[in-house]
Amino acid sequence: MSQKTLDDLLVTRQLLLLRYANSEFKTVFDQYFDLSNKISTILRNSEELSNSRKSYINSKINELQRLVDFISPNLIDIALLEYHAVKANIEEDNSVIPVPIGDIKEIGKYAFVGGAMLADWFTKANNDAKFAIAETVKRLANQNATNIEIAKGLTGSTNNIKGGEPLKRTLRGIDADIKTAVLGVATNVRERIMQENIGLFSLVMHNSIIDTKTTDICLSRNGKLWEYPSLLPYGHQVAFKTPPLHRNCRSYISYIYKGNEDKYLNTERNFNKWLSQQDKSFLDKLLGKGKAELYLSGKITLNELVDNKNNPISLKVLKQQYS
Repeated sequence: MSQKTLDDLLVTRQLLLLRYANSEFKTVFDQYFDLSNKISTILRNSEELSNSRKSYINSKINELQRLVDFISPNLIDIALLEYHAVKANIEEDNSVIPVPIGDIKEIGKYAFVGGAMLADWFTKANNDAKFAIAETVKRLANQNATNIEIAKGLTGSTNNIKGGEPLKRTLRGIDADIKTAVLGVATNVRERIMQENIGLFSLVMHNSIIDTKTTDICLSRNGKLWEYPSLLPYGHQVAFKTPPLHRNCRSYISYIYKGNEDKYLNTERNFNKWLSQQDKSFLDKLLGKGKAELYLSGKITLNELVDNKNNPISLKVLKQQYS
């Protein structure tokens, strides 16, 4: 496989993985839609909670809470799909050492988000939703809201995940967790393949999707290189970190074949040059107006957007240090 073919493959895989994550979330959204209908039905057929005894309100809260059961997806299939897609493409020009399928399944089974398993995040989401149902029902009943108003206060519109209602907040958290877990599984599968075939590669590079949703964390790392397999910084002093670096992180690692190093040595420099030439309106949306002004005036570079622990630095601190 040529370097360009590998690079193109990983870009394409990222797009396909996001589609896969969206399809997994669709299943959860269907669960939310069903839950919303059941909540509305129960409350329509109940006596008005605003005029009810505390014991009756609590019994209805318990009935509504028992309905909450968002189910964590199984990501073993996506781990296997990613393995076969990447392995098959690398095998076109190289003798590839396969990874035991059991190892790949383990990666999919134990999908992690922010240091905890995806299944544990779903457990937390369910518990948070149940707590929010109790708080919201009691608050709205005390405000003399009708049962129909209480139902809307819990679920909001069932057309999308926007809104401040408690179940909408739960949905948005689940959406982020699924996307992060799917991309994390794919990243770990790729790394497992490369570990078995270390001799093919000399460098790895961080790639960030650049748009107005890109975080300072990912922006500051785009185009940076590390030696492989040691993962020592190459041309900078930033420690390597495996994406996803945060919830909804879309970054990925590309692998540089031996003999192709020269083509990538100026990637970060070229990106910085390109970014500095973009419209101020875009940079304002990307960085925020204050940080964009510091960047365009040359007072900070992208490296100053985060500290040495990869945490974003606030505009207030940046102004104190660089204005």
